[in-house]
This record gives sequence, structure tokens and C-alpha cells, in this order.
Amino acid sequence: GRLGRAVRNWLDDGGYRVKTETSPEAHFVYVATDELGNPFTIGVASNRPGLLYIATGLGFGPKALQSMSNLPQLPKGELLAEIKIELARMGLGWQGITIPPEAWEINYAVRSSTIDQISFRQAVNHVRHGLIAVRQILFKYMRRNETVMPETETQAAQASLPGQESGTEDSQIAEVS
Repeated sequence: GRLGRAVRNWLDDGGYRVKTETSPEAHFVYVATDELGNPFTIGVASNRPGLLYIATGLGFGPKALQSMSNLPQLPKGELLAEIKIELARMGLGWQGITIPPEAWEINYAVRSSTIDQISFRQAVNHVRHGLIAVRQILFKYMRRNETVMPETETQAAQASLPGQESGTEDSQIAEVS
């Protein structure tokens, strides 16, 4: 539809590498990768047609998984709580923020009826800032607990479109008031 074409044009204008994905649970889904290699999943879920979702993830290499599993239980709980509080403060949703992680996902919703190119770019940047905040909190906890985790052991990862089946109980989908 019209929104899908507009989003595609905005992504092309922004210099993203764009891949179209098909899903019976979505009106459209794009995976757009920025110049830094960060993938953003952007689309409208069929069960929430009035909202455009933007999501990204944080993936972990084997050394990162080992480092996180070595954290004492109390810091693990504090780490997860601080991440969720910061994302909620930013108005972002999340999925799969657990230890041990598979991939942590961050999402944001914008009313599709009022979005324009400027608000779209702001929304993508907001999700990008959420990813940066999560990494900063993670590395702060690692340093505080004298746990070594090379930064190269975390990388932006493709996320699922919020509202689709995720297979995880731990999630908070961003909602627009």
C-alpha cells in the first residue's frame, strides 16, 4: 500500500540497504541496514494495522554469553532491570531481555496515519539510541563486576516485527498513546 511505498522511499533516500520480507502476519516488512551495519525491521503487523513498528536487536557471541553467565545472580537481575527501566523511560518496548540471551530486541511504535519522513527518521534514530543505551548499560555492569567482554562480542542483530509470534514470555511491546 501507500505507507509501504513511502517507507521504502524514505529508507532508500536515507541510504539504507533494504530487503523486503514476506510474512502472512504483516502488511509489509522491510529489513533496512544502516551504514554501520545495524539492521532495523520495519513494518505493519496485520493485527495492529494502525501502527508502524521499528525494531532492532543485540546479538551475542560465545565469549559474551560466557561472560554474562559468569555474572553473580544479583548483578544479573540488576542488569536486566536497569535495561528494562531505561527502555521504558525512552518509550521503547523490548523482547527477550533475559540471561542467557539469544538476542535482545528493542521496538518502537508510531501511528501510521500521522507519520511523515521526518518523524520516521526520528523514530529510527530513537530505536538506534535505545540500542546504544542497552550496550552502555551492559558494558557498565561487566566492568563493575570485573567481567571481561570484548565489545566485538556484541553486534546489532535483526529483530522480529513486534506483534508477531516471538516464542518468548519476556516482552513489552511499545505502544503509542
